[in-house]
Amino acid sequence: MIIRKIQTIVVPILFWALLTKVLMVIFNGEAFTVKSFILQVLSSLWFLWAVFYSSIGLIIGNKLFKDNILFHVVVVLGLMLLPNMLSKDLYGFMYPYFAIGYYANKHKIDIKSYNIKIISATYIIMMLFWDKNKYIYTTGLSFYNSKNVFNTIGIDIYRWVIGLLGSIIVIWVVGIIYDRYNSEKLDVIRNIGVESLGIYILNIYISNYLLVKINIFESLNEAIYTIICFIMSLIITIVSIQIINIIKKSKVLNRLSLGGR
Repeated sequence: MIIRKIQTIVVPILFWALLTKVLMVIFNGEAFTVKSFILQVLSSLWFLWAVFYSSIGLIIGNKLFKDNILFHVVVVLGLMLLPNMLSKDLYGFMYPYFAIGYYANKHKIDIKSYNIKIISATYIIMMLFWDKNKYIYTTGLSFYNSKNVFNTIGIDIYRWVIGLLGSIIVIWVVGIIYDRYNSEKLDVIRNIGVESLGIYILNIYISNYLLVKINIFESLNEAIYTIICFIMSLIITIVSIQIINIIKKSKVLNRLSLGGR
C-alpha cells in the first residue's frame, strides 16, 4: 500500500521537480546541485506531500494502532510542537481532515443527516471573524517559539473547525446536485474529480511560472482581481485537462508525471 502511494504521489513530485530544475538550469542558468534538487523536491507541490504523509499516518494508525483516534491526536500535537520546516505546518494543518474523512468513510457517516442550516449559520458567523492572521500561511500551525501559546492554539482550532464546516457544506451541496440531476449530465464534474491530481500539478506550475509574470493583475482592485482569478482558474482547468489527455497517450509519461492515474 505504501509502495502504491510512492508510485502515485512521490514519483510525480520527483518528475515535475526534476523537469522544473532542468528548465531553470537551461533558461535561467541556475546551477544544478543535489542539495538544490532535494530542496526543490521537498518544497514543491506541498498538497501532494500532505496527501502522502497523511496516507502514511493513516496506514500506520490502522496497522499498528487499530485505528485508535488517540494516535492521530498525538501526531497532530507532535506536529504542533515542532518548528516549521519544509511546509510542515501545511501538512499538519491538513492531517486532521484526512483522518476525519477516513473515519467518516469507515463508519459510513451520512453528511445529509446533519442539520445543514445550523452548520451553515455557524460557518457564516465564524467567517465574520476571519482575518489575515487566520491564514495558515500567515501564522502557521506550530506554537514552537510562540509568544502566546494559547492564542496560537485558539487560531489552530478556529481554522480546523471552520475548514471542517466548509467541507461539510461543499459535500452536502455536491450530494444534493447528484441526487437531483441526471448523473450523465455531471460527467464534467466527475472528470475534474478524477483528474484532480493532474489539474493541481499543472495549475501550480502554470500559476507559479507563467501567470506570475503578468504584473497587470497587481494593480486591480480586490473585487475585479477575485473575478479574474475565478475566470483564470476555469481556463487553467480546461487547459490542464487537455494537457492531461495528451500526457495519457504515453503510458510511461503518464506514470511518471501523473502516477499512472
